[in-house]
Amino acid sequence: MSRIRSNRLLNRVTTVPVIMLAAVSWWQIARADAVLDWHEIAVNTVSTASPPRPGPVGFLDMAVVQAAVYDAVQAISGKFKPYHVQLPGASGSPEAATAKAAHDVLINIFPAQEASLNTAYRDYLTKKGLAESDPGVTVGQTAAAGILVLRANDGRVPNPLPPPFTGDTATGVWRPTTSYQPPPPPSSAPMATPWLGAVPCFTLQSGDQFRAKPPPPEPWSRLNSRIFMPEKAETILFSGTAPFGMSLPRMSTISVIVPACWRSPPWRWPMQSSPFGTARSTMFCGDRSPPSKRARTMAMRQRLVTLPGSRS
Repeated sequence: MSRIRSNRLLNRVTTVPVIMLAAVSWWQIARADAVLDWHEIAVNTVSTASPPRPGPVGFLDMAVVQAAVYDAVQAISGKFKPYHVQLPGASGSPEAATAKAAHDVLINIFPAQEASLNTAYRDYLTKKGLAESDPGVTVGQTAAAGILVLRANDGRVPNPLPPPFTGDTATGVWRPTTSYQPPPPPSSAPMATPWLGAVPCFTLQSGDQFRAKPPPPEPWSRLNSRIFMPEKAETILFSGTAPFGMSLPRMSTISVIVPACWRSPPWRWPMQSSPFGTARSTMFCGDRSPPSKRARTMAMRQRLVTLPGSRS
C-alpha cells in the first residue's frame, strides 16, 4: 500500500503547487535562509515537472539536490564531514554556494525548466547582494557536478519504464490490494515503482543491509503452525474487518493521523507547523543556527526518506 500511497502523493504534489505558483513569484520566496529557500524552489520545480516524475522518484530528486547543497556548505564551513565531494580550502558565501549547487542539480534533472531556474538564481543573488564572481559560486558548482556524477544513471527513472508489475496471489508474494483512501488509485493497481528496489541507496551500503533474517524452516513456517495461526488471529481481531473485529481509541487515532500525514509531501514537512512550535525552530534549531547545521539536517532528512524501507 505504501507504494500506491506514494504514487497518489506525487500526483497530488504535481497539481496543487501549480495553482500556488501563480500567486508566488521566485522573488517573493526568499526568507533569508538559503538552504530552506532553495529547498522550496526545488519542491516547486519537482512539483511542476512535465511529464511528472513517476511515483516517489521526486523524493530521490530532492535527496540529490540536498546532498549537493550539503557538500557545498560543508566545504566552506568545515564543521561536518562531507557526504561525497571534498573541497579543501573552499571559501566564499555559503548562500552563493547553496544557490549554485541547487540550481545546477535542478537544471540537470529538469532541463525544460532551465529558463525559470536561471531567473530564480540570478534574482536570488541580487536579492542577497551576491556577485557571480563570489568564490562560493564555484564551490556550489563543483559540489553539484560531483554529486551528479555520483548519481548519474542510477536508474531512478529507467527509459523505457518496465512493464507493470502485478505480483501474484501466492502466499508471501506482493499482490495488488483494495484502496480505501480517497481519492484512490484504482483498486488492484499494479506496483507503483517496482524498479526503485534496484536504485543505489544514498546512505546504506545495500538495500538488504539490515533486512530481517529469513523465516525458520519447516514446520514452524507453515501457515497452519502454532506460531502463525495465533498471530493471524490477532491481526484479524484488531483489523476491524471481521464480525468480531475490535476498534480501540488508539487505532482510531492512528487511522486519522496516517492519512493526514500522507496528504502532505514529506519534502514539505519542515516548512509546516508542528505541535511543538514552528517547524523552522524544531527541525532546524532556530533561525540562528548556522547554515552548515541546517544543510546537514535537510540532507539527512531527504536521504532518510529514500531508504529502501520507506518506499517498499
